[in-house]
Amino acid sequence: TWSDYLDWASGEREPPEFMTAARDWCRANSPSAAGAAVELWGDVQLTNAVFTDSGGVAALLDWEMTGQGPAELDLGWFIALHEMTIEQNGESLAGLPTRAEILDCYEIAADRTVADLRWFEAFALLRSGSIMVRMARILAAQGIDDAWLVTSNPTATALDRVI
Repeated sequence: TWSDYLDWASGEREPPEFMTAARDWCRANSPSAAGAAVELWGDVQLTNAVFTDSGGVAALLDWEMTGQGPAELDLGWFIALHEMTIEQNGESLAGLPTRAEILDCYEIAADRTVADLRWFEAFALLRSGSIMVRMARILAAQGIDDAWLVTSNPTATALDRVI
């Protein structure tokens, strides 16, 4: 589980407090009724898509986190990482849809209302943050300061916004 991954990723040290708080929040607020299981990409973000000159999608990359589960797992991942990028850069790229437009498009295509999106965003940030914890611990083992993990980590800011 991602809870176990966070503990493992932290190595000999405790996970950052903002990450254990996110884990606790996800446990306490888990959706009561998950949607039907679908195939998941797992790492849905624009950097993992190759586009044609006319703007169509030519390929989707980075499938190591693929699996099955409610579609909101992929949607939450995309929105959480996209909004974290916007927070870091101060604005979205021109021409990209807004959060509301993404949700409207998704609900029309899925022919249903998105459920428990806040939880799926928080869970995405917990997953992404856990990966960052592992990277920080690997760097620290090589003598590289990992203070950024708790002092300037965009995941902590995004989690504050979501939960």
